[in-house]
Amino acid sequence: MTIHACSESSELIRKSIKFAEILKVPVIGIVENMEGIICPHCDEKIELFGKGGVEKAAADFNVPILGELPMDPKIAEIEDSGKVHTDINEEMLWGKEFASIVDSVEGFKK
Repeated sequence: MTIHACSESSELIRKSIKFAEILKVPVIGIVENMEGIICPHCDEKIELFGKGGVEKAAADFNVPILGELPMDPKIAEIEDSGKVHTDINEEMLWGKEFASIVDSVEGFKK
């Protein structure tokens, strides 16, 4: 199981990991969702939320962070066009992070 979390939701992460432990479901790692936003004008990442909560929870439970997915207006445009992930490439920060997460999950399955 992967835990998907926003930057400021360390308490939610903790509850999710504890729940997975109770159910004896292995936790592959944490995916930090909405980790900043990509500026549509300059492609720089802007931090919107505080930092540290996800990292602390990951360290406390000895669970890796698989990736950090920023909000990116280009992703919304691609999804709105109906192409979902076929046009997302690894040149985009979001695409690089997503590919890394997929690799981690595939590695866990092997």
